[in-house]
Amino acid sequence: MKRKFLLVILIVTMLLLIMMPIGLTEEKNLTNIQENRTESELIVEEDSAIDFVYSISEGEVTITRYRNKKAEVKIPSMIDGCPVTSIGSDAFRDCSSITNVIIPNTVVNIESKVFFGCSSLTNITIPRSVNNMMHWAFWGCSNLTSINVDSNNQKYSSENGILFNKDKTEIIKYPEGKEDSNYVISNNVTQIGPWAFFNCRNLKNMTISNCVKSIGSMAFYECTSLTNIDIPNSVTNMGDHTFYGCSSLTNITIPSSVTCIGENTFQRCTGLTTIMIPNSVKTIKRMAFEGCKNFTIYTYRGAYAQTYGNENNINVVLLDDCLLGDMDGDGEITPYDAYIINVIFESGRIPTEQELLIGDVDGDGELTPYDAYIINVAFERGENIKRYIMIKKK
Repeated sequence: MKRKFLLVILIVTMLLLIMMPIGLTEEKNLTNIQENRTESELIVEEDSAIDFVYSISEGEVTITRYRNKKAEVKIPSMIDGCPVTSIGSDAFRDCSSITNVIIPNTVVNIESKVFFGCSSLTNITIPRSVNNMMHWAFWGCSNLTSINVDSNNQKYSSENGILFNKDKTEIIKYPEGKEDSNYVISNNVTQIGPWAFFNCRNLKNMTISNCVKSIGSMAFYECTSLTNIDIPNSVTNMGDHTFYGCSSLTNITIPSSVTCIGENTFQRCTGLTTIMIPNSVKTIKRMAFEGCKNFTIYTYRGAYAQTYGNENNINVVLLDDCLLGDMDGDGEITPYDAYIINVIFESGRIPTEQELLIGDVDGDGELTPYDAYIINVAFERGENIKRYIMIKKK
């Protein structure tokens, strides 16, 4: 009996000894979880690194690819203990589900085509840290309506959702999804950057100030609704593909300050009917008018544009031979020519060089209702306009 009693006590004691570590271990684990909860919350950004492909060089991280389909994306500021300083080319390419991206203040470099094809992206904010951003970073963001820049950024700025350099002398990117049909470039701007208005299909009318000196390559590429744009005499340089695919553009005047029309500049401008090319243009590069049919070049006798037109089977009209006052080009002076002058004047639109040359019948350098009046009077009297003006001056 005594042996049995001792055996029972021994078994109970052993069971207690076995159970005690288990209880202590469970309690210790629970304590660790509670102590580490705050730490886990602090590294949420690093946990999100699983959504990205990245590289690390000299202690800095470059995001090379996003591999999730979330609508809201928050780029981490730190990965593997290193700051995220760059977003590489094509990193978010064709991520059509993304609607918003938050870029941390550690990023200094945004490379080319980073958001190419992000068709659902509607707005984005550039932090103060970014000091290098490629012009075509937002290429193909068809629903992007606003690009905002932190006011403390030293390299870039924004106004009404449009991206500029810091002092607003260069337009870098007009959002493709912006719904405005008219845009007036301010007098502060001297340069329209490459791709600046790429694929802005809502734009119909563009007013460029007399302060703009340069228009970058592909600046108005595929602006398919653009019908009216006046290039001022201040512009001395236009890049290649400038108006490629502007299928609604019907007429345009190249200012006398321009000497070269670049490659593919008006390619696929299928609605083009007239273009005024001055004597100053000495070079028209390959495929400048590829895909343009049934349009007419207005130029001067002996100009390079005359030779170019003749060599490429393009209809050429020499302004030297144009009938003064014949605004519609039908070879006659009628009240309809006067009507055209009045419409231009009342619209407030700056007349093209071609319109001014033909319609300024009184020779005062302006297109006004008085020019229309002279045409109407000359028509009623059956007088030649030049003869009528000479008689009136006597």
